Amino acid sequence: MIFGRRWLYGILAVICIIIYANSLGGAFVSDDIPGIVKNPGLSRPGDFILNPPVFLASLNYISAKFNPLSYHLTNLFLHILNSILAFIFLGLFFKTEPAFLGACLFAAHPVHAEAVSWISGRPYLTLGLFIFAAYLFYHRAVRDDRKVSIKFYVLSLVTFSYYLVDSYSFYAMFVFFLVLCDLTLERCRRTWRLWLPFFFILLARLVLAKSAIGARLHFVTKEMGLNHAEWTNPINNMAYSLFSHFSLLVVPAKLSLYHEPAVISSLILKILLCILLLLLIISPFIYKRARRIFLAMGIFVLFLVPTYSPFPFSWLVAERYVYFSAISLCMILAFLYEKYAQKCPNRIHYALVVFLLIVAAYAARTVARNEDWQSPGRLWRQTVAVSDLSPRAHNNMGDAYGQEGNTDGAIREFKRAIALKPDYADAYHNLANTYEGQGSSEEAIKYYLQAVNFNPGLFESQYNLGVIYLNKGQNIEAIKYLTRAKELRPDDAGVNAALNIAYKR
Repeated sequence: MIFGRRWLYGILAVICIIIYANSLGGAFVSDDIPGIVKNPGLSRPGDFILNPPVFLASLNYISAKFNPLSYHLTNLFLHILNSILAFIFLGLFFKTEPAFLGACLFAAHPVHAEAVSWISGRPYLTLGLFIFAAYLFYHRAVRDDRKVSIKFYVLSLVTFSYYLVDSYSFYAMFVFFLVLCDLTLERCRRTWRLWLPFFFILLARLVLAKSAIGARLHFVTKEMGLNHAEWTNPINNMAYSLFSHFSLLVVPAKLSLYHEPAVISSLILKILLCILLLLLIISPFIYKRARRIFLAMGIFVLFLVPTYSPFPFSWLVAERYVYFSAISLCMILAFLYEKYAQKCPNRIHYALVVFLLIVAAYAARTVARNEDWQSPGRLWRQTVAVSDLSPRAHNNMGDAYGQEGNTDGAIREFKRAIALKPDYADAYHNLANTYEGQGSSEEAIKYYLQAVNFNPGLFESQYNLGVIYLNKGQNIEAIKYLTRAKELRPDDAGVNAALNIAYKR
């Protein structure tokens, strides 16, 4: 390379800025609304000192209140840091040129747009940052064959432990990542004892996280619109997750916030399982002949482990999940580039052109993908276009139409969501809200009743039913639903006031 490393860091930063410049004007969308716009706790950054993504959001709020630009700039800065750290990480296994090209690919990849352009994707940016940082500290500690640098080893342990306090899902795989890297670099005999404190800290965290894991299962179950956690085959989950995420990395054409439902024929699933079994069988050969490819495969498999869960601990497929493990594709292409350069030095310029064309194509796709995050309407239109069978996508599109004042469009989308998922309580509730806004109280009652039938714990539907009956003078019915609402939220002022009126009547 003709540039020094500092120049290369600067080039990576410029690449990130150019690619994500059109994301900076994006509005708050989807989870940004409850997480930022309707989150009064952000005014107290000290409460989130152990939760880096929310702590940074709190600092954004202190400095810029509800100006999305501040939040987007922070996400972009985190992505720049991660791209530079990806370059340093790749430099441990490759020469400078292939490492830099791999880092350019990491910086430009379209699958990262969900984590960078979406403000609520920030946890995956900080996840990548802490994985890179903790590993690079560890590597610095053990790179000398004669002695261990205690200072850098402690830094690695502290970095790992700090982020583990509030993140244990994908981040829990970091310990196995250490083992995998040491296997690749053939230094396990002298480093295995150094893994033990990491395993001990992880085990302690998982024991303490028992209640949090239960809460996470409940949250994801509710978000998926399920009445209870449904068991699925983890081997099938693994095959589908790995090949779906790998497809998104290689051909990032159909990008969407919701990659659901998982539609796959039994024949295709069997083929995927056979490929997975074949890769497992030949993995010792790959380790022997191409350790860096083995490491890339291991990273990709490791950091998707939560998606294999038989219970709904996470979504089966999501673009933000591969933010860090996209380094696998960068490693594979860097490996091929380096091998090609070694064997055919007279053709290296052709290889360089091909690599740069791939980076340029991915960069162009990223710029286009950034546009999808500009507003709720654009996001959900694009999501519905790609994931037309997703009931959640249609439900959210209905919300977007409602915000735009298009009630006919909202009703159509809510009914489409219900047609796809007949027990979708939130869609019934939103449809009832829309009819109530039009003054059609009988239609509103009809769909509110469906909502509480499928989800009796839906406070808003119980309360709205009580208020409608109260306004119609049907006080007995009003008391019935307002009482249920009060059981869900005993201290709600609106419920208590409405109940007092009903009882007086």
